[in-house]
Amino acid sequence: VPGVYEGYHIFALEWTEDYYRFYVDGKQTYEITSEQVDICRVPTHLKLTVEAGNWAGKCDDSKLPDGILVDYVKVYKKIDN
Repeated sequence: VPGVYEGYHIFALEWTEDYYRFYVDGKQTYEITSEQVDICRVPTHLKLTVEAGNWAGKCDDSKLPDGILVDYVKVYKKIDN
């Protein structure tokens, strides 16, 4: 996501039985469906971290340690109509 390392941003995850949809500043950036992975269907906990897997590319050790500043976290439960 261009500019994601500058300034403040709003990150979101929409999690249903069929998919995970990831958003940055209101724009969908990625989607994983139940056809690609097993979608978690049990209660779980939230973990905020700067950890990244191989998908993030090579880590520049000269920039470590690193951190994040979190202003707030909101969790919603969608109610079916």
